[in-house]
Amino acid sequence: MGALPLPGWDEKNGWEKDPVPFERMPRLFNPETGFIATANNRPAPEKEMPYLGEDWLDGYRFERLVELLAERRDWDAESTMKLQMDDFSIPWRSLRDVVLSIPASGPEEKLALSILGGWDGDVSADSAAAAVFEFFLYRMLSRITESKAPRASEWMLAKGFNPFVPHSGFLWALIGHTVRLIREQPEGWFTPRLPHIRQALHPAKASRTAIPSEDNSEPTGKEPSESAYNEQRIRLSEWQREIALALSESVSELVLTPV
Repeated sequence: MGALPLPGWDEKNGWEKDPVPFERMPRLFNPETGFIATANNRPAPEKEMPYLGEDWLDGYRFERLVELLAERRDWDAESTMKLQMDDFSIPWRSLRDVVLSIPASGPEEKLALSILGGWDGDVSADSAAAAVFEFFLYRMLSRITESKAPRASEWMLAKGFNPFVPHSGFLWALIGHTVRLIREQPEGWFTPRLPHIRQALHPAKASRTAIPSEDNSEPTGKEPSESAYNEQRIRLSEWQREIALALSESVSELVLTPV
């Protein structure tokens, strides 16, 4: 199972005449953990298994399943149903320290960090922090993809191949890669020639967001001052600048009012 259609009769595309021998297939028998978990993830490290395809999901669901299953042995129907509805965000756990350490200069960035600062990672339907983080992660994924694959970015961001398949699953396969890049922050990833870097030097539009005042009264509606925080953004590293801008944009996607 691959990512794109290729002629199977061409040997260089990896299509073998004979199936993989059963003894080479990944398997477990009575593991010490007492359970076997799977969630559309790669069943074994790449070097420890034959080629079985590329279209695996990131291991976050699998990791969370293993965490929760290992906590107890008295599983019943009710607790198993609750397990299936778990919506804890492992990507947020991985990125929390990196994101919250970003120097915030603009009001939208400060608001985003304030909302995320107290978040427990529960991606519930009524969580403002979950919405901010999901928007942030998508913005960063878009920036990373556009910086290295500008001509193919729309396809990597889940554009479909025809009217019958308007969306693809490529996007979900990039989340883990995006998280790793944000954590590792390799140098030279974003080049000044790209439009989104130049945009990072301009104030984000705050008119779409109601910014609460410090006393939690009515939103102030004040526009951010260009001189107040643009110069601070310029001093940030390339990754800090992109993270800060993505945070700003994530809040701009929402209309937030004081509780």
